[in-house]
Amino acid sequence: MQIDWAGTALNIGSGEGGGTELARDAISEILGSEAMIGAVEHYITYIDGSELARSVLILLRPKIAMDYCMKVYREDGNSDRRHSAIELLRSIGDRRAFEWVPELLSDPDPTIQTWGAGMVDQLLFAEFIGLDECRQILEIMSTNPNPGVRRYHELILQYLQSNEDSEAVAPNGP
Repeated sequence: MQIDWAGTALNIGSGEGGGTELARDAISEILGSEAMIGAVEHYITYIDGSELARSVLILLRPKIAMDYCMKVYREDGNSDRRHSAIELLRSIGDRRAFEWVPELLSDPDPTIQTWGAGMVDQLLFAEFIGLDECRQILEIMSTNPNPGVRRYHELILQYLQSNEDSEAVAPNGP
């Protein structure tokens, strides 16, 4: 298979740049949007190989897959598919997915709300977002009537506290 590297670079907007994120974008571009959407569909239908599809999506974190998860969430009438799409988005999302958290937290479905809160947890833990970026969301989570959302809020605060404690006792560098 011959790859048009110049065309791929142009399509993903990398110019002459490189790096891990651009490599992920390039692989997603080479595989194509149909393959990325197909991986999402494969996962949310829970057929054989779904965890492998999920693992590939976690590795690549393609924007098109994130967008497709939100499309399923917003447009699909099947609550199981909607739940699965947001659960997957929680795993494959990067900082680009953070903008959707307020929408998910305000959804009337408690499962969607909980997965939205879980996304904040995942994004912080993976360091896609920082504490300053999510202070307002954490405040919203703290008063949410959903116990699952409030539980994620508590877990996030515990995680942040333990990191703060770890940094306070870490040895100084050279």
